[in-house]
Amino acid sequence: MTISVFEVSGSDDEEEEDPGVLNERIDLPREIDLRNYAIMEGQPGTDIRLWTPYDLIRDRRSRTRIDKWDWLGFGSTPSGLFSKRALNVFADLLDDFTPLPVNVEGFEYYCLRPEKRIDCLDVKKSIIVYFSPPSEDEILAIHRYKFRQKFLKKSMVFTIPQQRPLKMFATEPVPEIIGRSGLNGFGFPLLEGPGRTGRGWG
Repeated sequence: MTISVFEVSGSDDEEEEDPGVLNERIDLPREIDLRNYAIMEGQPGTDIRLWTPYDLIRDRRSRTRIDKWDWLGFGSTPSGLFSKRALNVFADLLDDFTPLPVNVEGFEYYCLRPEKRIDCLDVKKSIIVYFSPPSEDEILAIHRYKFRQKFLKKSMVFTIPQQRPLKMFATEPVPEIIGRSGLNGFGFPLLEGPGRTGRGWG
């Protein structure tokens, strides 16, 4: 039986208010920004004690307070930022991640650093675009995902070694779990298997 796989991302519901685009209140020096990126990606040899929390602000006014949202998009990490509520709901699913604090308009959010990646992408059956010259370490984009099912199980959240910048994936029934929890802002585009794309279903 095929286990459905989804990307963990933001909701694309047009009827839901957009929380806005996040930018740094004060840009970090380039050397610190590069170090932060390496730490977020879980690159070997990086020390999370050197993490410098970003100080973020929206680029426009919104009718809602930022803490309404449990998932926020942030350009430095496609997997997004999680609220403390979201961390609590996801707690049993995040053994392979370390949360790193980020300040968003006075509220604490977290990006998730992968401590282990699951090498479950079937590169031969997936549709992958490489930089030129082609290199297994220089993937430009993945247009169609095909996963090796023997490495998957239900209710898991994971990353893959081939994808940089970092993206996060989840297997069924994680979208249903998040939908029942009442968390705001999450979307789950279906990448493989039976099911449907959703924003967390209840």
